[in-house]
Amino acid sequence: MARKVVPKTVRRGLRRAVSNLRLPKAMLVYHSGYRAPDNPFADSKRASKVLDYLMHEGCISRHHMLRPNRATITQLNLIHPYSYLDKVGEPEQLERVFGQEMFEVDASAIIEQQRWMVGGTIRAARSVLSLLGPRVIINLGGGLHHADADSGHGFCVFNDVAIAIAQLREDGYQRRILIIDLDLHQGDGTRRIFENDSTVFTFSIHANDWDDDPIEHDMSIPLGRAVGDGAYLDAIRKNLPIAFERARPHLVFYVAGVDVAINDKLGEWRITADGILERDKFVRESIGNRPSIWLLAGGYGEDAWRYSARSLAWLLADFDAEIPTATERALQHFRTMSRGLGVDELTRNQDSNDFGISANDLFADLIGPKRPSKFLGFYSAYGIECALGRYGVLDYVRERGITRSDLVMELDHSNGQLVRLFSDDARRDLLIELVVDERSDMPGFRLIWIEWLMLQNPRLTPAQDRPLLPGQQHPGLGCLWHIVGMLLMSCERLSFDGLAFNPAHYHVAALSKAEAFFADPVLQARFLAIHSLLQAEPLYEATMAVTNGEIRDAKTGAVIKWQPGRMVIPASAALKAHFASSEYDAVIQEACKSFDFVWTGTPSVKEKGHA
Repeated sequence: MARKVVPKTVRRGLRRAVSNLRLPKAMLVYHSGYRAPDNPFADSKRASKVLDYLMHEGCISRHHMLRPNRATITQLNLIHPYSYLDKVGEPEQLERVFGQEMFEVDASAIIEQQRWMVGGTIRAARSVLSLLGPRVIINLGGGLHHADADSGHGFCVFNDVAIAIAQLREDGYQRRILIIDLDLHQGDGTRRIFENDSTVFTFSIHANDWDDDPIEHDMSIPLGRAVGDGAYLDAIRKNLPIAFERARPHLVFYVAGVDVAINDKLGEWRITADGILERDKFVRESIGNRPSIWLLAGGYGEDAWRYSARSLAWLLADFDAEIPTATERALQHFRTMSRGLGVDELTRNQDSNDFGISANDLFADLIGPKRPSKFLGFYSAYGIECALGRYGVLDYVRERGITRSDLVMELDHSNGQLVRLFSDDARRDLLIELVVDERSDMPGFRLIWIEWLMLQNPRLTPAQDRPLLPGQQHPGLGCLWHIVGMLLMSCERLSFDGLAFNPAHYHVAALSKAEAFFADPVLQARFLAIHSLLQAEPLYEATMAVTNGEIRDAKTGAVIKWQPGRMVIPASAALKAHFASSEYDAVIQEACKSFDFVWTGTPSVKEKGHA
């Protein structure tokens, strides 16, 4: 007998009903003041996106929410002296904490945001110790673990965990506390604040030590660059029980940073969504019935909210569904459009008869050796124009004042199959130039090789704040992802395993970091070593640092030149599994040990590192 499938909407409604009727497994602390001004690094709506998802899926209801008060100066002063608090708004301090780029985005508003988050952590800590409250309270913010008592850095002005613990001590709570910090970056400020307090044990697994002074009641475990699920989860499973044994805590703070994620905008690790969920499940199991406060901490880019939302949905309602990335959502949209393009529409020639046969097809044998007549053996010129229209590329062109365009194909080009799109006017501007070929030089996989891709707007003057990147003659056309999406749909339609290309410059690889991988894991490790130095820099400054020889070997001083190599965007499940494999990860992690680079330039983020 077939198992009856319950529709998603019904299951969502059931979860919502249960959330409204039962005592919550956890409560959430949130305030609209958590929203930061738009800035180059963090998603200003991250906390609200997490909350919206949990509410939409019925994992929590409004009466399970706690509203914080903004931290008072007196509360901030429990850790931070007035001599520091008096000057946090001064340009020198702001630049030290946020860097020049963030300072220009109104860092004073971010200071206000962090005061609300500190208040949220205080509210969570006080509430979780109440006899009437749940044993877990989640602050949808906080985790500002880099701030010292007398200085801030790494985007952290105030140390919310330290302030909340100091407030509990003021309230009379004197029991032992464990701070679990699994953000990508070491909780260096927190460990320094509590270095002389044996009642607070700090535990951190991170990429690199920023503070390696020995502290008796601390465990700091650096794992290095390019860490994958296996090494990360093994380190947590091995060491966290030891931390509990040494700390003997009654209360636990969990700094649950998700900047460890594989597609984090500022991260350098390779932890998957499943790996982060597994991490959080193990932490929850290890905490047991102890009261605990969970904090969002680090996570950068438009996808960061997904990881926290997934773990919290499991924690609150035993609900687990992987949340698509922004790229995956865009591809789903492309698939919808792809299904609307029929085979006949994509393959027939504009001058063909009702049978789809052109004059060239009829007389091919008489003309001479058969020449390719279809792009990738499938698409006609008319079909490509239909696709460019359906996927929105022609809309981009029209928005730039080019009302008519002309597509030309040269399928026997010396480097592969060539497609050009020109403006159909007296200027005849070249807008798009694409050369592809089919290759199978990754054993077992068929790839569409992008030999050359140029998207340009010759009618646009470069903006002063956006200079041309190496290799550009004109500003871009603004539709790169649409073209890549179209090619990925071609992979799915024609059973290719993925797209491959050779990034001639650093910025091409950096732009592709979230979706593409070097076929050679050693080159992936080399790229990540360079990227870890430049990840917080604007793209132009970062690629020029590589181009100008500012990346050097730390031991020999030799210039580290950009080394191109095949990068691949996987489309098939088999190729995705290849790049997610423990074997691929193991080679990267081993190779990273041999790459020790330094940047001789001046970073725009003075104190490198992030919450």
